[in-house]
Amino acid sequence: GYYEPPVGMDATIYEGSPDFKFVNDTPSNILIQSRIEGTKITFEMYGKKDGRRSEMSTPSLYNIVSPPEAEYIRTDTLPEGTTKQTEKAHSGADASFVYTVINADGSVKGTQTFKSHYQPWRARYLVGTTKVDQPSQ
Repeated sequence: GYYEPPVGMDATIYEGSPDFKFVNDTPSNILIQSRIEGTKITFEMYGKKDGRRSEMSTPSLYNIVSPPEAEYIRTDTLPEGTTKQTEKAHSGADASFVYTVINADGSVKGTQTFKSHYQPWRARYLVGTTKVDQPSQ
C-alpha cells in the first residue's frame, strides 16, 4: 500500500536504487535478527553498549501537493455502467527528520537529516463498456 499518512520515517525497496548500507563503528560485533509478521518486517540489532545514545527529531511535513484529477479508463472487462476503483488518490509531500548520535561524554558524534519525497497520486477507475444482454420477456 501507499504511505498514508506520509511522515518520512518509512523504508522501501526500489529496484535499481542503492540498498541500505551501514558501518559498524562500535567496538564489538552486532547481532541482527529479522522477522516477518504479515506485511511488516522487523530488524532487531544487538551489541555491546559503549555509552552513546541517539535522538530523532519529530518529522516535518511540507510542500504538500493535492493529487491530480481522477483518471477513468474504459474497459471491456466490466459490464456497462460498472465502475471499479483500482487506485486511491494520495497527496504528495516532502518530509524530513534529524537523527543525532551523542557520545557518552555528551559530545555529538554526528547528525544526519533524512528526507523523503512522496509523489502525488491520482485515483484510477475502470469503467465498464461491455453491453449485457437483457433477458427477453
